[in-house]
Amino acid sequence: MGHTYNLARALCLQVGEASQHFRVLYGLAHFHIVRAEFQTARALSGELLTLAQHIQDPTYLLGAHFVLGTIWQHLGAYPAARAHLAQSLTLYDPQQHHAHTSLFEWDLGVFCRAFAPHTLAIPTKRW
Repeated sequence: MGHTYNLARALCLQVGEASQHFRVLYGLAHFHIVRAEFQTARALSGELLTLAQHIQDPTYLLGAHFVLGTIWQHLGAYPAARAHLAQSLTLYDPQQHHAHTSLFEWDLGVFCRAFAPHTLAIPTKRW
């Protein structure tokens, strides 16, 4: 799967189609999250946010902030995770974004609301 995403990423860089490139980076970041390769996923999510800002579409910004929130949560950087998940929730519009579950694989409003409390419940100090 990673190999396929990397091939797709190379093609997107050649073609220059921003929305397809976003989908590929989004999938590739999740691929690395599942493999617990959080630093790689973090680097990809930075590219994802830059691309979303370039596209200037709230839907893509919503997805980029969600991925960043998820990665920061896994890395134990809970204030950063909270900030990105809160930004996703600010951008989320149930009427508009529920239809984008095919882009993101799930309803990001639901997942942001599920993940955000974890950033508050987990202590920031290691015992």
